[in-house]
Amino acid sequence: MSLRGKLALPFTLWLSLFGNLRSYAQSQTSARLTGTVRDPQGQSIPQAKIQCRANATGESHSTETSEAGEFVLIALSPDAYEVTITAAGFAPSVYHGVTLGAGDNIVLNTTLQLAQNTTEITINDVQQLIQTENSELGVTLSTASLTALPLSSRNSLQLLSVTPGASTSLTNNSALGRNSPEVSINGARVAQNHYQINGVDADNVSMHDLGDVAVPAPESISELKVQSSLYDASVSGAGGSSIELITKNGGNSVHGSVYGYFRNEAFNANDPNLKAVGIDRPADRQNVYGATVGGPIRKDRSFYFVSYQGLRATNGATGDSLYSNVMIDPCLTDDRSAATLQSNCFSSQMVKPAIDPVSLALLNYKLPDGKYLIPTP
Repeated sequence: MSLRGKLALPFTLWLSLFGNLRSYAQSQTSARLTGTVRDPQGQSIPQAKIQCRANATGESHSTETSEAGEFVLIALSPDAYEVTITAAGFAPSVYHGVTLGAGDNIVLNTTLQLAQNTTEITINDVQQLIQTENSELGVTLSTASLTALPLSSRNSLQLLSVTPGASTSLTNNSALGRNSPEVSINGARVAQNHYQINGVDADNVSMHDLGDVAVPAPESISELKVQSSLYDASVSGAGGSSIELITKNGGNSVHGSVYGYFRNEAFNANDPNLKAVGIDRPADRQNVYGATVGGPIRKDRSFYFVSYQGLRATNGATGDSLYSNVMIDPCLTDDRSAATLQSNCFSSQMVKPAIDPVSLALLNYKLPDGKYLIPTP
């Protein structure tokens, strides 16, 4: 018998406030930019000024090169940056669109040209930035990937199955709820993964999954980063892989989105077992809707970002659809005697086999309400 119901899952409200207080230590949720500054002859340029400004939030970091012409900027929030490098007697160099992700350690080496009047060199096509400070293996899914790739239950963790080295079972599209997959990465056990949201442990202590906390909506996630092996000591608690969700934050301009997703059984193929006994596709209708908005509280200082998502669903595709209509042999009736079972179930056989006593007892076992434990079709 089909189960029909209308479920309303509690909405998840994600509110992130980012102030001007910053931690000055490298963490798994921040990035680091290093490099060297040299002249056209390859000599290092000391005391060159490095200015790094985030495009969205206006966050600014600055430093100077050492005697060896080297610099390092730490605790950079994931964002696209404009990097300006200046030195006395040299034309400034400006790099646009330097994109840094969570945990990145990027090297940007620069050669400054001698100044000619007020010459400024602007570089829009940034060279391929290479992470040479560590040998970690992994992949980062950006906002574009999270919103473009199909998700049957709007759970971003399902996209872990498309990352290199990941192995997981197929997603049950008719299931309700978060429907989080159990993922094995590089052959490690599913309980060896370590989940974090914005650098905060989000593990179920026993199973190492997101069983105890809400999963952010895909539209509220900035990055989903999977580090599969060779990560450094900043990744704590992971015996297999580290999975980090970074939520979006506001910026100096107000931005937002409204979205809605609809699914109906008319677009689904029928289950082959149901089709075999002439049963139509069970109801499977889901409406997912939500909105996001972010902006400044104080320009270049503090920001807000709010995400809301709701779900309404009607689902008749339950296990009962199979057990009551498909998995029970049609020869089973309310008469459970051995003679009747032999006559109904083995009518085409000349020599009818004996029925095992244990099986016969199980078929005749009744529940307290008087109904058979194993029902008739």
